[in-house]
This record gives sequence, C-alpha cells and structure tokens, in this order.
Amino acid sequence: MILALPASPRAWGVTDRLAGAFLAGAAQAGAETATAPLRDCSIAPCNGCGACALPPHACALAAPGDDAEKIFSLIGSCQLLVVASPIYFYHIPAHFKALVDRGQRFYARGRPETANVKPVIVLLAAGRKKGDRLFDGALLSLRWFFRAMGAEIVEQRVWRGLDSHEDLDARPDIALELQALGRLYGSGSSRMPGQ
Repeated sequence: MILALPASPRAWGVTDRLAGAFLAGAAQAGAETATAPLRDCSIAPCNGCGACALPPHACALAAPGDDAEKIFSLIGSCQLLVVASPIYFYHIPAHFKALVDRGQRFYARGRPETANVKPVIVLLAAGRKKGDRLFDGALLSLRWFFRAMGAEIVEQRVWRGLDSHEDLDARPDIALELQALGRLYGSGSSRMPGQ
C-alpha cells in the first residue's frame, strides 16, 4: 500500500493536490493507495520530558485522543510513504513538526538494523519564488526523522512559487510529472531500497 501524508493545515490546498496527482498515477498502475491528512489528527507536541530516552522508549504522551502513534503505525505498515508539505518560514508546518518531534522515541531507541528500508518520497511546495536554501531545513529534519524509523528519502521534488491553485494550474507539467512518478512506483518498476 502507498500511503500519502498531506501535511498542510489547509484542506485540498496545493500540497494535497500534489499528493493526489502522485496517488492517481499509482492507482492507474494498479497500486493500493491511502491518504492520512495530518490536519485530521490530534498530535500533542513533545514537552521534552525524557521518558522515551529509557527502554522501552515509549512516549509518555501516547494516550487515547492522541494520534501520533496511529500515524507511526500507518507509516510502519505501508510499502511506500509519500509526504506532501508546504513550506512555512523555511520549514514544515507546526502540526507536522509536532509529529517529527514525537519521533524522538525512535531516535532514542537507535536506528533499526534491517535490510528492508522503507522508501519515502517528499514533495515540498513554497509560495516564495526565491531563497537558495528554502527547502534545506525541512529536508534535513525529514531525512533524520525517517532514518530513525528505518526509512529513507528516495525521491524529493521541490517547487517554488506555488502559493495557490492558480499557480499550480498554470504549471500543468507538475501534475503530469507526479502522475508519471506515481505510475512508476505504483507498477513496481522503480527499484526501492532493500530490493
């Protein structure tokens, strides 16, 4: 199953459409797909209590009503993860960053020794048209977040100047590119880590 995690707090914004284009291509190739928008989840921010530093590396905030563990479970069960996020002030939105911070328990546990590395595709869109390092902070955080869970970014696509639906509609090549990429991964034609 290919899982998309749209990270925008705004429903059916630009990054939701980016994820949707990828999943449409994957579905055309016969892949099973699912979407879990982070905005629909309740994720308490890490408070630095340190409970996860000791075995069994469990988060003290994991409780009924908090969805971080549900998201981690979905990530663990999918074959391919697609993350689509806007860039706010050179980084991912606060709700997504809360999930990343809750991943501290995976870092404390230590990177799992496994030959089956979970592939991750990252799609980032910024409204800004300039900024040489516009995506650097987000990509660095995401790389280490996923590595702690035994996952690896295998593809990343970044776009500047995508602030609205009109901006995306003016660049139809983006949706076509993502649909083609989705078909490639959905058909199993792309070589993923551990294969």
